Amino acid sequence: MRLGSNTQIRIRRFLTVRTALIFLALFSIVYYKYSLHNPFVRAGAETPFEAIIYRAFGLQAHIFWGCVENYVTHGMENTWRVWELNQGMHHLMRHFYPGDIEQLNRSISIGFSFTNAYPAILLRIFPVYLSYFAHAVLMIFVLGPLLWMFKKIITGKNVVFAVISFQLFNWVVYAFKMGYFYKLQIPVIFVLFYTFFAFMVYQSRRSSLT
Repeated sequence: MRLGSNTQIRIRRFLTVRTALIFLALFSIVYYKYSLHNPFVRAGAETPFEAIIYRAFGLQAHIFWGCVENYVTHGMENTWRVWELNQGMHHLMRHFYPGDIEQLNRSISIGFSFTNAYPAILLRIFPVYLSYFAHAVLMIFVLGPLLWMFKKIITGKNVVFAVISFQLFNWVVYAFKMGYFYKLQIPVIFVLFYTFFAFMVYQSRRSSLT
């Protein structure tokens, strides 16, 4: 009961006149921009409002919906290559790109990418039921513990570790969102180092008291 009341208070604090005015101002700017030029007409978004909806919900998840269509609806064979998680975005880009692959590879080499390869990459690797299971495992045993650890360090007293952890916090979120799981190496190494460092400090203080 108390939790529900706290949530209601937070929502009421967020839903203010100032927040509504900021939202309306930003929406008006985007609406005006798309009324001058709508880049999503070919995708079926004919009006500025439809373009905004497509940009917010359709374009951001275009890889996901593509994987749903290919691997879930049409039953395309899964790859079962777990190591594709390391470069998930690149694998999906090559899968969906309709043009010259060599041109795409050159673009990838200079940093070009689509958006949000996770959790779409799971649908490419595993069947749907195993995708859910793999997602749960990654959330519970990888993402959750890493972000919890970084949050504890950020709110701690050591400024240096807090600054590093804040950057790595964003790094982990980016690695998951884009499907670049190889980028988790540095955060994991840092967490192991910090845990060892904290343990040594604890042992040193404990021995000094005895």
